[in-house]
Amino acid sequence: MEMLIEIKQIREDEADILTSISRNTFIDAFSESNTEANMNAYLDENMNNVKIKNELIDKLNIFYGAYVNGAMVGYCKLSKNIPPREVSILPAIELERLYVLRLHQNGKIGAGLMRSCIDYAVTHGYRGLWLGVWEHNNKAIQFYKRWGYEIFGSHIFMVGNDAQTDIWMIRKLG
Repeated sequence: MEMLIEIKQIREDEADILTSISRNTFIDAFSESNTEANMNAYLDENMNNVKIKNELIDKLNIFYGAYVNGAMVGYCKLSKNIPPREVSILPAIELERLYVLRLHQNGKIGAGLMRSCIDYAVTHGYRGLWLGVWEHNNKAIQFYKRWGYEIFGSHIFMVGNDAQTDIWMIRKLG
């Protein structure tokens, strides 16, 4: 059976499936490197249904879903929040999340999501696209480097009560 991959903006009525995908992809990516208590604390605070619904209706956020044969298998979130002062390419928009279910990784789905983010940013006049990525997530760091991102700083990212270092990366657009 041929795989039909579609990238489109996520609708508000898809909050339940987005919550499920958010939680599952975060667990896939980070559960081996974190305690169960810290993972549960992070997920309960940041990837619960109420929070995801509120993020979907917030006009500062843009979500794209990756659908294979109609089923969501990944997503990304752009955020129009004010970037950190270290961002030198302005205006800039944040790629806050980009996750694909493990079963569907390496199938160009992440690339499709990234292309949608870049297209949105360019169309809306942004000159930079920046993100934070865990310093030990080498697979993601290499993915971002292939897309032209460069490291420009770091910050602390809390997973439960564990302070972890995220590196900041930015890509010039246009």
